[in-house]
Amino acid sequence: MSRSRSRAALTSTLLAVTVACGALTVPNAHAVTGDAADSAYAFTARIDIGDGERACSGALVDPRWIVTAASCFVDDPASGAVPAAGRPAKATKVTVGRPDLTATGGLVTEITELVPYQGRDLVMARLAQPTTGITPVAFATTPAAAGETLKAVGFGRTRTEWSPLKQHTGVFGVDAADSDQLTVTGRNGDAICAGDAGGPLLREKADGTAELVAVNSRSWQGGCFGQDPAETRTGAVSARVDDSAVQAWAKEARDRLREVLYAADVNGDGLSDLVILGADGVITVRTAKSGKIAVKPGDPYYRFNDGVRWSAGWSNFLGQEGKGRLYFA
Repeated sequence: MSRSRSRAALTSTLLAVTVACGALTVPNAHAVTGDAADSAYAFTARIDIGDGERACSGALVDPRWIVTAASCFVDDPASGAVPAAGRPAKATKVTVGRPDLTATGGLVTEITELVPYQGRDLVMARLAQPTTGITPVAFATTPAAAGETLKAVGFGRTRTEWSPLKQHTGVFGVDAADSDQLTVTGRNGDAICAGDAGGPLLREKADGTAELVAVNSRSWQGGCFGQDPAETRTGAVSARVDDSAVQAWAKEARDRLREVLYAADVNGDGLSDLVILGADGVITVRTAKSGKIAVKPGDPYYRFNDGVRWSAGWSNFLGQEGKGRLYFA
């Protein structure tokens, strides 16, 4: 985000949308110019697409999922195209829980699946590893109103930096709220910049926490590094996420991959035990009961004991090449 003096601003140039006085651009590969945000916004993610080809921001909404702009994942963000569901076309790395990219905290992992929302610039992106110790941001349930003040967070450009190493914030006023998007304007020169696309637009609550109102989509980029100095507009458009339709879509994406099941002989009794990987990364083992069930004569069926939390990782498991099985060591 770019800010004038100490203010932060967000802008983008990837996606062009025609408006009354010119072209409004989408902040897919852009960043925020302004003061760095603190750990209160650790749920904000930096997304690296195609090994440096493009950068976006996003918001952690579940230990294994982030929400961001769908336009980040298409070749021409201005086309309005929707990325295909499934694995991203280009290798994509996510850094989350690390407001300062020169630090070592948080998680760096890959995106393994995209679940786009039809009709809005939104996509749920599944992480290869779940996060731990990072509190996801909650979806707002109350829509923003004209005149309300919101805060944007991102890793995009600033007024003076092409590729900042720290998270930045900006303050925006809501101009109008449509059924699927918000139009906002940066206060005191704040703007959405390249690299800020997909970043969260937040409502600050009285208890000091923040809730996710919208996802930044496109911007005029006024005041952002590398932009035409004559461009001074700081307006932007953000995709709403406070409505029930979007939140049902996000819940469906999260819930369908809550558990992954594997078979492994954990206790060495010759029977395949049930190894369950939860969405939180915790492994639970349900060992096989020794008594077999005769559904029909000769059938080797058996039941499982109650689950026992085994570990929070795979360090005690081995795989055998070509066997498709897990073993415990």
